[in-house]
Amino acid sequence: MKINGMVSSTRPLDVNSSALKESVAKIVEVTTLKEQHQDKQLSIQNDIDKEKKKELTKDEAEQIVNGINEFLKPKFTSLNFKMHEELDRYYVEVIDKETKKVIREIPSKELLDMYAKMTDFLGLIIDKKF
Repeated sequence: MKINGMVSSTRPLDVNSSALKESVAKIVEVTTLKEQHQDKQLSIQNDIDKEKKKELTKDEAEQIVNGINEFLKPKFTSLNFKMHEELDRYYVEVIDKETKKVIREIPSKELLDMYAKMTDFLGLIIDKKF
């Protein structure tokens, strides 16, 4: 056959050729591996999403903070994590190692106390109004 000045020989496609069978087998194998890889990636992403959505209970958070405090003690740091009982929020105390006195609180305990009192006060106003 001649196409635009080019000579081409056509031969029938041999469906039973071993080269064709090997090529098809490789394509199927690659496709299967690709699907398995995508499934694994989707599974990993789902696991990550589940971990992000998981919220800590108060006991779990307290355990973690106690573990951090224990870890920091041998390092001679002057940080201590504490729970504000009324707000159920943590704050950090910076403590002088020698005198064991609190140098600074982040955020300050007084500010957290004031915030707790304000929320209680607002709750009383709302409760009386309704």
